[in-house]
Amino acid sequence: MNIADACAMQISDIAEWVGGLHEASMAPLLAALLQTLDSFVEIGLGYLSLDRPSGTLSGGEAQRVKMIRHLGSSLTDVTYVFDEPTTGMHPHDVQRMNDLLLRLRDKGNTVLVVEHEPETIAIADHVVDLGPDAGTAGGTVCYEGTVEGLRASGTITGRHTSTTGPTSRGRCGRPPPRWRSAAQVSTTCRTSTSTSRWACWSSSPGWPARARAR
Repeated sequence: MNIADACAMQISDIAEWVGGLHEASMAPLLAALLQTLDSFVEIGLGYLSLDRPSGTLSGGEAQRVKMIRHLGSSLTDVTYVFDEPTTGMHPHDVQRMNDLLLRLRDKGNTVLVVEHEPETIAIADHVVDLGPDAGTAGGTVCYEGTVEGLRASGTITGRHTSTTGPTSRGRCGRPPPRWRSAAQVSTTCRTSTSTSRWACWSSSPGWPARARAR
């Protein structure tokens, strides 16, 4: 097999092929390559080929590719912003995406995520819920705090993420200031259905995170 043949294969097939290679002098290189290829498969991108032009990737695919690239980086204390990275993902792959987000955070980075997937909201360290509705009817901070508090808040997002929480809509909080800040917390950002909602992740204590409410 030559390099052109390998690049034309699905990533899942290449990972299987690389896993069968055994060459002591190249062991570190093969291990790093296999880890990267396996990350593509785990996050639901095993169907891609390495010769696929990056311009043909969907927004969700491109974000996931970047996430895998940054997981292999030695940089820390970096702020990452992802806009609905689970878009188009099969529900089976959402947990794998969550695992990658946590791994990226645990490397000492700050991860901000805007999302509508309840399973991803559930792993947030800190949530900012904007609403109460979409477009011009939104922009108010309805809730800010832990996921547990969100579920009991009575907001649209809270009721959407909990089957046992309050059924009343409740009051939506005060209008947001120009800038919201999150400091000395480990934070993760998520959203909910039909509204524009924000939350944040940060693993660096004392990090002066400043998230503009949108």
